[in-house]
Amino acid sequence: MIFGKVTGLSPAEIATVRVHASGANGFNALRRFDPSGSYEIDGAPPGAVNVTGFVRSTESRSLTKAAEIAEDATWAEVDLDFLRREHAAPGP
Repeated sequence: MIFGKVTGLSPAEIATVRVHASGANGFNALRRFDPSGSYEIDGAPPGAVNVTGFVRSTESRSLTKAAEIAEDATWAEVDLDFLRREHAAPGP
């Protein structure tokens, strides 16, 4: 499982966020954040994962973070902080 929280956005922006995770063995999943900005994605296999949050508002943006689910672990926590702009990219 991958879980985390989005921060650095207004409540209106959080309502538009989608999160995409990809990893080993062709794993791909897309989820919405709940109103508090939290998300959970089940089924991610051990190994490297990339998690991207997409904000669809007047200024579309995205933020990607890489993480690792260890072979002996069942989860990874990946928080997305949009105030830390060094990893945030303008959207299409």
